[in-house]
Amino acid sequence: MKKIIITSLFAGLIGTTISAQGIEDIIRFSQTGLHGSARFVGAGGAFGALGNDYSAIHVNPAGASVFRQSEFGFTTNIQNNISEGTYFGTPNYRDVPSFSLPSFGYVSISEDRKNNKKSAFSLTINRMADFRMSNRITTQNADYSIIDSWVDGATSNAILPDNLSDAQWEALNAGFLVHQGGGNYTTPLDFDRLDTETTIETRGRRSEIGLTYSEAINNKLHWGATLNFINYTFDKELLHSEIGFAQDNPEEVFYRSTLEQRGTGLNVRAGIIYKITHQFRVGASATTPSILAISETYFDQLNSFRPSPIITSTYNVITPANATLSAAYIINKFGFLSLDYNFTNFGAARFGRTSFEQFGGLRGENEFIRQELTNVHNIRIGGEARKNNFFVRGGYNFTNSPYEQFSDDGIVRVISGGIGYRSAKFEINGTIASAVSDVEVRPFAPITQPAFQTWTRTSFLLNLAFRLD
Repeated sequence: MKKIIITSLFAGLIGTTISAQGIEDIIRFSQTGLHGSARFVGAGGAFGALGNDYSAIHVNPAGASVFRQSEFGFTTNIQNNISEGTYFGTPNYRDVPSFSLPSFGYVSISEDRKNNKKSAFSLTINRMADFRMSNRITTQNADYSIIDSWVDGATSNAILPDNLSDAQWEALNAGFLVHQGGGNYTTPLDFDRLDTETTIETRGRRSEIGLTYSEAINNKLHWGATLNFINYTFDKELLHSEIGFAQDNPEEVFYRSTLEQRGTGLNVRAGIIYKITHQFRVGASATTPSILAISETYFDQLNSFRPSPIITSTYNVITPANATLSAAYIINKFGFLSLDYNFTNFGAARFGRTSFEQFGGLRGENEFIRQELTNVHNIRIGGEARKNNFFVRGGYNFTNSPYEQFSDDGIVRVISGGIGYRSAKFEINGTIASAVSDVEVRPFAPITQPAFQTWTRTSFLLNLAFRLD
């Protein structure tokens, strides 16, 4: 059973007037998924010891010099994003399609036959993570309101009125929330059972633009290095409504919040591939910590569409380094079998400088990250079979949990398969991949009963590549 515990969707409203940066953000900045060319995804992304694919360069840059000819290619992706589950026995379902161009690559090959060397330069763009998803959580006869969560959160954290969020302040002025002095609050709202609906829409991506140089020596040792420019976007809109309050109470409580994050950054990746025999080869690569500069805007509102003051903040993020070990066996001209192992220490991630040091910055959050996140071990397995110019491939990708305490939380499993055709000057590949993760969504932090959801992302990828020599 795989699951991701999503901490309170309203966590940013409790305890401060700024939107909260925390573990969920660190994981989103750091974690990657199975994205790239159709051939790469079709074989599970297990290309660390193989190369010869422009998405594989984002695993091991040494793979650029495995190309025999200069090449240009791109991939399209039609993706169906489904979330389904139950909340207090009420079934929920959302289905959101999307279209993207997740990868593009150009590789230029130059050979020095006299010295038995080959060099490669490449420009590649690869989507490393996709945040598109829609969740809908409904229930009937609920015995808990968003206002109750604010009472519990503000009281337990002894939040003074000046430090309430804008929506909480609006609730205070409307009489939904009553300050009893100090950090104590209550609510006069009266209800027996509420009908509630919460929708959470997320979208965005994290992509790498890579400039790579690679060399092959004696057609046996390949090495390479990449400078990656990172582009990050993330948007989240949350809408929550409640009806069923007693007479002389509001007919409905409606809450809305939006979060926008934009960022750029850098990292460096280096790797080698060594052919032990003609059939058997191994690879190793390492990626430095990524340094990201993030800008963020946030606002929330209660029972009106009048925007509250927009809160802006900037901060730096340092994501963890990671390393990959790979092995592959080439079955003459009939195909290959391959395996990648990736290691990442999520506990090493941290927030850097912020624009709100007057609130204590994020030093406490960094300590919490070190305590709650741990080493992650990921596995990619792939294979390809060939008959003349036709190819069939399949793969499995296992992304482990970054959480120290909840070892099952955050697991993602991907099964993929595809076909391809290759001629001397042209290549076309198609792939279907299904990524599944079980999620626990908790609408309000004090509630212990989560909404159990299964997220399924089904991708239909088409890749075209053209050889230029």
